Amino acid sequence: RLMALPPDGPADWPALARAAAAGGWHGEVVVSHPELGAIPADCSVSTVHDKENALLAYSVILTDIRRRKALEEQTQRQAADLERANAQLRELDRTKSHFLSLVSHELRTPISSILAYSELLNTEGMVEPEEQGQFVGVIHKEAERLTELVNKVLAISKLESGQMLFTFAEVELEPVVRTVAAMQRGRAESKGVHLELEIPQALRPVVCDEETLREAVSQLVDNAIKYTEDGTIKVQVIQVTDETLIRVQDTGKGIGGLEIEDLLATFGRGEPVNIGSHGLGLGLPLCYLIVKAHSGSLHLQSRQERGTEATITLPMRSSSEPSPR
Repeated sequence: RLMALPPDGPADWPALARAAAAGGWHGEVVVSHPELGAIPADCSVSTVHDKENALLAYSVILTDIRRRKALEEQTQRQAADLERANAQLRELDRTKSHFLSLVSHELRTPISSILAYSELLNTEGMVEPEEQGQFVGVIHKEAERLTELVNKVLAISKLESGQMLFTFAEVELEPVVRTVAAMQRGRAESKGVHLELEIPQALRPVVCDEETLREAVSQLVDNAIKYTEDGTIKVQVIQVTDETLIRVQDTGKGIGGLEIEDLLATFGRGEPVNIGSHGLGLGLPLCYLIVKAHSGSLHLQSRQERGTEATITLPMRSSSEPSPR
Protein backbone atom coordinates (compact mmCIF):
# COMPACT_ATOMS: atom_id res chain seq x y z
CA ARG A 1 0.00 0.00 0.00
CA LEU A 2 1.31 3.43 -0.97
CA MET A 3 1.81 5.60 2.13
CA ALA A 4 3.65 8.72 0.94
CA LEU A 5 4.86 10.40 -2.24
CA PRO A 6 7.35 13.23 -2.74
CA PRO A 7 5.75 16.68 -2.12
CA ASP A 8 6.66 17.78 -5.65
CA GLY A 9 5.53 14.52 -7.33
CA PRO A 10 2.24 12.78 -8.15
CA ALA A 11 -0.33 12.85 -5.37
CA ASP A 12 -1.66 9.27 -5.70
CA TRP A 13 -1.61 6.11 -7.84
CA PRO A 14 -3.88 7.55 -10.58
CA ALA A 15 -1.55 10.51 -10.83
CA LEU A 16 1.38 8.11 -11.04
CA ALA A 17 -0.37 6.31 -13.89
CA ARG A 18 -0.84 9.55 -15.78
CA ALA A 19 2.83 10.42 -15.24
CA ALA A 20 3.84 7.00 -16.50
CA ALA A 21 1.64 7.38 -19.60
CA ALA A 22 3.29 10.71 -20.30
CA GLY A 23 6.77 9.19 -20.41
CA GLY A 24 7.35 7.38 -17.11
CA TRP A 25 8.07 8.49 -13.56
CA HIS A 26 10.91 7.84 -11.11
CA GLY A 27 11.23 8.95 -7.50
CA GLU A 28 11.23 7.97 -3.83
CA VAL A 29 8.06 6.78 -2.09
CA VAL A 30 7.08 5.17 1.20
CA VAL A 31 5.10 1.95 1.03
CA SER A 32 3.42 -0.10 3.74
CA HIS A 33 4.43 -3.72 4.28
CA PRO A 34 2.07 -5.94 6.32
CA GLU A 35 4.94 -7.23 8.47
CA LEU A 36 7.74 -4.67 8.15
CA GLY A 37 5.65 -1.50 8.32
CA ALA A 38 6.69 1.66 6.48
CA ILE A 39 9.51 1.12 3.98
CA PRO A 40 11.23 3.85 1.94
CA ALA A 41 11.55 2.69 -1.66
CA ASP A 42 12.94 3.81 -4.98
CA CYS A 43 9.97 3.69 -7.41
CA SER A 44 10.02 3.48 -11.23
CA VAL A 45 6.67 3.53 -13.08
CA SER A 46 6.35 2.96 -16.82
CA THR A 47 3.74 1.69 -19.29
CA VAL A 48 3.59 -1.65 -21.14
CA HIS A 49 2.09 -1.63 -24.68
CA ASP A 50 1.19 -4.28 -27.25
CA LYS A 51 2.27 -4.33 -30.90
CA GLU A 52 -0.41 -1.84 -31.81
CA ASN A 53 0.84 0.45 -29.01
CA ALA A 54 -2.28 -0.14 -26.95
CA LEU A 55 -1.79 0.18 -23.19
CA LEU A 56 -1.67 -3.22 -21.56
CA ALA A 57 -0.40 -2.51 -18.06
CA TYR A 58 1.75 -0.39 -15.84
CA SER A 59 5.15 -1.57 -14.69
CA VAL A 60 6.00 -0.60 -11.13
CA ILE A 61 9.46 -1.47 -9.82
CA LEU A 62 10.06 -0.86 -6.11
CA THR A 63 13.55 -1.11 -4.62
CA ASP A 64 14.02 -1.20 -0.84
CA ILE A 65 16.31 1.73 0.08
CA ARG A 66 16.24 1.42 3.87
CA ARG A 67 19.96 0.71 4.04
CA ARG A 68 20.76 3.67 1.77
CA LYS A 69 18.53 5.94 3.85
CA ALA A 70 20.19 4.75 7.05
CA LEU A 71 23.61 5.47 5.57
CA GLU A 72 22.45 8.93 4.42
CA GLU A 73 21.12 9.74 7.89
CA GLN A 74 24.32 8.48 9.47
CA THR A 75 26.37 10.61 7.09
CA GLN A 76 24.26 13.67 7.89
CA ARG A 77 24.68 13.10 11.62
CA GLN A 78 28.43 12.65 11.22
CA ALA A 79 28.63 15.79 9.10
CA ALA A 80 26.71 17.75 11.76
CA ASP A 81 28.96 16.34 14.51
CA LEU A 82 32.03 17.23 12.47
CA GLU A 83 30.79 20.78 11.93
CA ARG A 84 30.15 21.18 15.67
CA ALA A 85 33.61 19.82 16.42
CA ASN A 86 35.16 22.20 13.90
CA ALA A 87 33.26 25.12 15.43
CA GLN A 88 34.51 24.12 18.88
CA LEU A 89 38.07 23.86 17.59
CA ARG A 90 37.81 27.29 15.97
CA GLU A 91 36.49 28.76 19.21
CA LEU A 92 39.22 26.97 21.18
CA ASP A 93 41.86 28.31 18.81
CA ARG A 94 40.44 31.83 19.16
CA THR A 95 40.34 31.51 22.94
CA LYS A 96 43.88 30.19 23.20
CA SER A 97 45.18 32.92 20.87
CA HIS A 98 43.43 35.50 23.04
CA PHE A 99 44.90 33.90 26.14
CA LEU A 100 48.44 33.93 24.72
CA SER A 101 48.02 37.59 23.85
CA LEU A 102 46.84 38.38 27.39
CA VAL A 103 49.63 36.36 28.99
CA SER A 104 52.25 38.02 26.81
CA HIS A 105 50.92 41.44 27.74
CA GLU A 106 50.69 40.63 31.45
CA LEU A 107 54.13 39.01 31.63
CA ARG A 108 55.84 41.87 29.87
CA THR A 109 55.58 44.34 32.78
CA PRO A 110 56.95 42.19 35.64
CA ILE A 111 59.62 40.62 33.46
CA SER A 112 60.73 44.06 32.25
CA SER A 113 60.84 45.30 35.84
CA ILE A 114 62.82 42.30 37.04
CA LEU A 115 65.33 42.63 34.20
CA ALA A 116 65.71 46.38 34.62
CA TYR A 117 66.20 46.34 38.40
CA SER A 118 68.49 43.27 38.33
CA GLU A 119 70.67 44.90 35.63
CA LEU A 120 70.96 48.02 37.75
CA LEU A 121 71.92 45.96 40.79
CA ASN A 122 74.44 44.05 38.70
CA THR A 123 76.09 47.23 37.41
CA GLU A 124 78.71 48.51 39.82
CA GLY A 125 78.12 52.04 41.04
CA MET A 126 74.60 52.38 39.58
CA VAL A 127 72.70 51.84 42.84
CA GLU A 128 73.39 53.44 46.19
CA PRO A 129 73.72 50.96 49.08
CA GLU A 130 70.61 52.36 50.79
CA GLU A 131 68.55 51.76 47.60
CA GLN A 132 69.55 48.14 47.08
CA GLY A 133 66.98 46.81 49.55
CA GLN A 134 64.21 48.74 47.76
CA PHE A 135 65.27 47.33 44.38
CA VAL A 136 65.37 43.77 45.74
CA GLY A 137 61.87 44.32 47.15
CA VAL A 138 60.55 45.36 43.73
CA ILE A 139 62.11 42.27 42.11
CA HIS A 140 60.57 40.03 44.77
CA LYS A 141 57.11 41.59 44.35
CA GLU A 142 57.18 41.18 40.57
CA ALA A 143 58.38 37.57 40.93
CA GLU A 144 55.40 36.89 43.20
CA ARG A 145 53.07 38.29 40.52
CA LEU A 146 54.58 35.92 37.96
CA THR A 147 54.24 32.96 40.33
CA GLU A 148 50.58 33.76 41.02
CA LEU A 149 49.81 34.00 37.31
CA VAL A 150 51.53 30.70 36.49
CA ASN A 151 49.80 28.93 39.39
CA LYS A 152 46.37 30.08 38.19
CA VAL A 153 47.03 28.97 34.62
CA LEU A 154 48.26 25.55 35.80
CA ALA A 155 45.27 25.12 38.11
CA ILE A 156 42.79 25.96 35.35
CA SER A 157 44.56 23.55 33.00
CA LYS A 158 44.35 20.71 35.54
CA LEU A 159 40.69 21.40 36.29
CA GLU A 160 39.69 21.50 32.63
CA SER A 161 41.60 18.31 31.81
CA GLY A 162 40.27 16.44 34.86
CA GLN A 163 43.77 15.99 36.32
CA MET A 164 43.11 17.93 39.53
CA LEU A 165 43.01 15.59 42.53
CA PHE A 166 40.30 16.19 45.12
CA THR A 167 39.91 14.83 48.64
CA PHE A 168 36.27 15.19 49.69
CA ALA A 169 35.44 15.06 53.37
CA GLU A 170 33.22 16.78 55.92
CA VAL A 171 34.75 20.20 56.56
CA GLU A 172 33.90 22.95 59.06
CA LEU A 173 33.41 26.13 57.02
CA GLU A 174 34.13 28.72 59.71
CA PRO A 175 37.90 28.00 59.94
CA VAL A 176 38.11 27.98 56.13
CA VAL A 177 36.51 31.43 55.81
CA ARG A 178 38.45 32.89 58.75
CA THR A 179 41.73 31.65 57.27
CA VAL A 180 40.94 33.37 53.96
CA ALA A 181 40.05 36.58 55.81
CA ALA A 182 43.29 36.47 57.81
CA MET A 183 45.34 36.01 54.63
CA GLN A 184 43.59 38.87 52.79
CA ARG A 185 43.06 41.36 55.61
CA GLY A 186 46.46 43.01 55.21
CA ARG A 187 45.85 43.79 51.53
CA ALA A 188 42.38 45.07 52.29
CA GLU A 189 43.54 47.41 55.04
CA SER A 190 46.36 48.76 52.85
CA LYS A 191 43.65 50.03 50.46
CA GLY A 192 41.41 51.38 53.19
CA VAL A 193 38.95 48.50 52.79
CA HIS A 194 37.11 47.09 55.80
CA LEU A 195 36.72 43.29 55.69
CA GLU A 196 33.70 41.94 57.58
CA LEU A 197 32.70 38.36 58.37
CA GLU A 198 29.15 37.16 59.01
CA ILE A 199 29.24 33.51 60.07
CA PRO A 200 26.33 32.00 61.99
CA GLN A 201 26.88 29.66 64.91
CA ALA A 202 26.28 25.91 64.72
CA LEU A 203 27.10 25.56 61.03
CA ARG A 204 26.74 22.06 59.67
CA PRO A 205 29.87 20.59 58.07
CA VAL A 206 30.08 20.70 54.27
CA VAL A 207 31.42 17.83 52.16
CA CYS A 208 34.13 19.40 50.02
CA ASP A 209 37.80 19.46 49.17
CA GLU A 210 39.01 21.92 51.79
CA GLU A 211 42.10 23.18 49.95
CA THR A 212 40.40 23.98 46.64
CA LEU A 213 37.29 25.44 48.29
CA ARG A 214 39.51 27.76 50.33
CA GLU A 215 41.20 28.76 47.07
CA ALA A 216 37.82 29.51 45.46
CA VAL A 217 36.74 31.75 48.37
CA SER A 218 40.15 33.41 48.38
CA GLN A 219 39.83 34.24 44.67
CA LEU A 220 36.47 35.95 45.29
CA VAL A 221 37.83 37.99 48.19
CA ASP A 222 40.98 38.83 46.22
CA ASN A 223 38.86 40.09 43.32
CA ALA A 224 36.70 42.16 45.66
CA ILE A 225 39.79 43.82 47.16
CA LYS A 226 41.26 44.44 43.73
CA TYR A 227 38.26 46.50 42.59
CA THR A 228 37.34 48.23 45.85
CA GLU A 229 38.83 51.47 47.16
CA ASP A 230 38.02 52.79 50.64
CA GLY A 231 34.95 50.60 50.94
CA THR A 232 33.64 47.47 52.61
CA ILE A 233 33.79 43.78 51.78
CA LYS A 234 31.46 41.39 53.58
CA VAL A 235 31.89 37.62 53.55
CA GLN A 236 28.76 35.71 54.59
CA VAL A 237 28.02 32.04 55.14
CA ILE A 238 24.35 31.09 54.86
CA GLN A 239 22.91 27.61 55.32
CA VAL A 240 19.43 26.49 54.33
CA THR A 241 17.90 23.02 54.28
CA ASP A 242 19.82 21.56 51.35
CA GLU A 243 22.38 24.23 50.39
CA THR A 244 25.27 26.23 51.77
CA LEU A 245 25.96 29.70 50.38
CA ILE A 246 29.26 31.57 50.65
CA ARG A 247 28.67 35.16 49.57
CA VAL A 248 31.26 37.91 49.00
CA GLN A 249 29.83 41.45 48.68
CA ASP A 250 31.85 44.58 47.96
CA THR A 251 31.19 48.28 47.47
CA GLY A 252 33.67 48.64 44.63
CA LYS A 253 33.49 49.81 41.04
CA GLY A 254 31.29 46.95 39.91
CA ILE A 255 31.20 45.16 36.57
CA GLY A 256 29.21 46.11 33.48
CA GLY A 257 26.25 43.74 33.02
CA LEU A 258 27.47 42.56 29.61
CA GLU A 259 30.87 41.62 31.04
CA ILE A 260 29.74 39.22 33.77
CA GLU A 261 29.36 36.15 31.51
CA ASP A 262 32.68 36.97 29.84
CA LEU A 263 34.38 36.99 33.24
CA LEU A 264 33.26 33.41 33.81
CA ALA A 265 34.63 32.29 30.44
CA THR A 266 38.11 30.80 30.70
CA PHE A 267 40.79 33.37 29.88
CA GLY A 268 38.09 36.08 29.46
CA ARG A 269 38.21 39.50 31.05
CA GLY A 270 36.03 42.59 30.86
CA GLU A 271 37.43 46.07 30.42
CA PRO A 272 39.56 46.98 33.48
CA VAL A 273 37.67 49.20 35.86
CA ASN A 274 40.72 51.14 36.98
CA ILE A 275 44.15 51.87 35.59
CA GLY A 276 46.04 50.16 38.40
CA SER A 277 44.28 46.79 38.20
CA HIS A 278 46.40 43.75 37.46
CA GLY A 279 45.65 40.14 36.57
CA LEU A 280 44.17 38.27 33.66
CA GLY A 281 40.69 37.79 35.03
CA LEU A 282 41.60 34.14 35.76
CA GLY A 283 40.41 34.27 39.36
CA LEU A 284 36.71 33.97 38.59
CA PRO A 285 37.09 31.21 35.98
CA LEU A 286 39.29 29.31 38.43
CA CYS A 287 36.67 29.73 41.16
CA TYR A 288 33.93 28.65 38.74
CA LEU A 289 35.76 25.43 37.79
CA ILE A 290 36.44 24.55 41.43
CA VAL A 291 32.81 25.08 42.42
CA LYS A 292 31.63 23.12 39.38
CA ALA A 293 33.81 20.19 40.51
CA HIS A 294 31.88 20.33 43.82
CA SER A 295 28.54 20.05 41.93
CA GLY A 296 27.87 23.65 42.96
CA SER A 297 27.26 26.92 41.17
CA LEU A 298 28.74 30.43 41.05
CA HIS A 299 26.39 33.37 40.63
CA LEU A 300 27.37 37.02 40.07
CA GLN A 301 25.36 40.19 40.47
CA SER A 302 26.97 43.55 39.78
CA ARG A 303 26.23 47.14 38.90
CA GLN A 304 28.81 49.72 37.95
CA GLU A 305 29.65 52.04 40.83
CA ARG A 306 27.37 49.94 43.09
CA GLY A 307 29.60 46.95 43.78
CA THR A 308 29.55 43.21 43.11
CA GLU A 309 28.04 40.21 44.87
CA ALA A 310 29.49 36.76 44.16
CA THR A 311 27.80 33.68 45.64
CA ILE A 312 29.07 30.11 45.80
CA THR A 313 26.25 27.60 46.27
CA LEU A 314 27.15 24.10 47.44
CA PRO A 315 24.70 21.21 47.88
CA MET A 316 24.42 19.68 51.33
CA ARG A 317 25.17 15.98 51.23
CA SER A 318 26.41 13.18 53.43
CA SER A 319 30.04 12.09 53.40
CA SER A 320 28.77 8.56 52.62
CA GLU A 321 27.38 9.73 49.28
CA PRO A 322 29.55 9.36 46.15
CA SER A 323 32.01 12.19 45.51
CA PRO A 324 30.83 14.83 43.01
CA ARG A 325 33.53 13.84 40.55
